[in-house]
Amino acid sequence: MFGIEMREVGMSNFDYFAVDFSGDGSFSMGGKKFMLGEFTRDIANLSKDYVTGLLMLSGELNLTRRKLYFAGQYNRELFLKAREQIHAILDYVRDVKPFCFFDIKFSEETVDRFLNDAILDEYDLLVSGAIPPTEQERLSKLMKNIEHVHEFIVVYCYFGVDVANYGTAVISYTETFMQTGSRTKTDLATYAAFFFSDEKTLEILMKANPSVDMEGVTLRPRVTQVPVIGFDEEKEAPFITRRQYYGRLMDFFITELFEAMMQGHYLWRCKVCGTYFLMTTAHRQFYCGQFNPEYGTTCDHVANNRRLGRDKGMPKQKRKDGPLWVIRNQRYNSIRKNKSIGKYDEVISDMAKQILDERFEQAEIDPEYAERHYMDDIQLDKIYAEAAKRLGKQ
Repeated sequence: MFGIEMREVGMSNFDYFAVDFSGDGSFSMGGKKFMLGEFTRDIANLSKDYVTGLLMLSGELNLTRRKLYFAGQYNRELFLKAREQIHAILDYVRDVKPFCFFDIKFSEETVDRFLNDAILDEYDLLVSGAIPPTEQERLSKLMKNIEHVHEFIVVYCYFGVDVANYGTAVISYTETFMQTGSRTKTDLATYAAFFFSDEKTLEILMKANPSVDMEGVTLRPRVTQVPVIGFDEEKEAPFITRRQYYGRLMDFFITELFEAMMQGHYLWRCKVCGTYFLMTTAHRQFYCGQFNPEYGTTCDHVANNRRLGRDKGMPKQKRKDGPLWVIRNQRYNSIRKNKSIGKYDEVISDMAKQILDERFEQAEIDPEYAERHYMDDIQLDKIYAEAAKRLGKQ
């Protein structure tokens, strides 16, 4: 669908995108690395108006699909209309998380490759019988192309439906899970087992489906999985991962949700700004770390400020419950342990701690850095390499 893979996979790659799961709580897609649960968080934070707009665009394409069904395999006017409608969907999502992380440009190029004016002229010749039977290869390719057009029309018809359905499901799950006060992996599994098998819940999710002729939330995602051997340029070492291919957003969304829960990642709603944020620990974090323009600081600082937070009855969040601090502490303890066993001397260990503190402080005041770079920048090998560089030992 989004052309993440730049080479042909299976029958075609326009209606598939690929995700590499690393097993460390993250996944890679299109050369970018993400924390498991990031896409689910972004879907939960889409506004109702935005989702409604996306539903309308997908619904218009679905109407064209129905007309094509009655018109037969090919109709130039309807193919042109489908091209225009798919481009409208891509324009609508191009700058919005999480869709902006897909290869929108390649998607547009793929649509135009199968639906440009020159290829439509070829389709016209095909259905008119003007291409002689002797040109079997040309005939076969054009017939296959028309099949592909129908396939990716269906993919984009599902776009709005899947986003709306999944958003409804994950918000319902998060809001009710928050009421339990649970935080551990066992709690996540226990509650997920209850929520996704409860007949009343499933009935609500089915009724929330905005399209009667489209499937709703599916707990059995259809994926193709293959082992992949990659090469880490930074570590100069090969690694083995598992790559999954998806032909529908819902299949990926559900996979990410449960992969995230297996790592202890889950959504929570910030008590200051009301947005959903991603928890990656069992600590009792109440607030997100995003900048809040209403207060001129990040939400997790609002509650700890006497004037802004505590006087309004907001519970104070302990520093140790912030995910940035949790991972900082883990790295700090590793540096201390490496020093005690003689792996690194006192000088380089002290410099490593200083660098760790610098990056933690930057993450506290820069939400974008915290989300995109902090976890990568505080890898121990990077910290020690920077410490050696500063000390002139490299």
